[in-house]
Amino acid sequence: MKKTPDDRASRFEIITHDNGTSSVLEKSSRQAMHSRIGPWEEAKVLYVAQSGLAARLAASPALGPVVLHDVGMGISANALAALDTLETLESGVPRSLEIHSFENDLTGLLTALDHSEKFPFLQNRQTLLRRLIETGSVEVPNLSWKLHEGDYFENLMNSPVPELIYYDFYAPRIYPALWTTDRFQEIHAQVTRNRSPCTPSEQTPDHGTELYTYTASTAVRAALLAAGFHVGYGTSTALKRETTIASTRLSSLQNPLEGKWLQKLMRSQPAMDVFTPEDWKILRTQAAENRQFKS
Repeated sequence: MKKTPDDRASRFEIITHDNGTSSVLEKSSRQAMHSRIGPWEEAKVLYVAQSGLAARLAASPALGPVVLHDVGMGISANALAALDTLETLESGVPRSLEIHSFENDLTGLLTALDHSEKFPFLQNRQTLLRRLIETGSVEVPNLSWKLHEGDYFENLMNSPVPELIYYDFYAPRIYPALWTTDRFQEIHAQVTRNRSPCTPSEQTPDHGTELYTYTASTAVRAALLAAGFHVGYGTSTALKRETTIASTRLSSLQNPLEGKWLQKLMRSQPAMDVFTPEDWKILRTQAAENRQFKS
């Protein structure tokens, strides 16, 4: 069933921060999709620039397309920032871009499109986005963009293994079930299937998978470690001192979490009510077993 303007207004509203940036607010949780930094700046700094997307697109064509999982599509800022990067490169880019956007409720995006004057990056993408919503895919030179409506984890195993994951769900304190060890284990199992733990040869290039997210939550980092990812400090933004990067390859992390962070974890108490003392003890123990702390 198509969402009507009344449906959108009942669930979401547009808010404008005191610095002039706008965001879509989910009324039930009172959670804004983006902080005061704004969706476009966050997308460019935290996701696209930090993941080195431009350099990846310019790498050897033997690596195949750059497959991106855009998880928690929201108002599509992250995907559009990736597309913007592709378009700024010279024609004949060695690697194409394959975006898989996952969203279980497009009402937020439709609300933003209804108020595109508040989101300048949407204004010249209206036709493209409405075609994506209507048909589920967009194919243009060097870009394949597919929309997967529904639960990310239900679609995960039928999706191509990503090189990059932009993990941009609502905050852990609002939807903690999306940030658990079990969920990250599902992702880790998908991205490591049919991969050797050894360094690939030149004949079998393999870039691994990196996950980028805005949170610096100790519990989220511990859950990623317990799930088998290696985890590092991510870039800062105007409003966040740290973000988080997770990778299937320890060597990919420029600034991995170190023993000092682990000591802090072992002394910490859970910040989210979903953990019992025993659950928290188990999570800390599992995180400490990650081999990045064994050297």
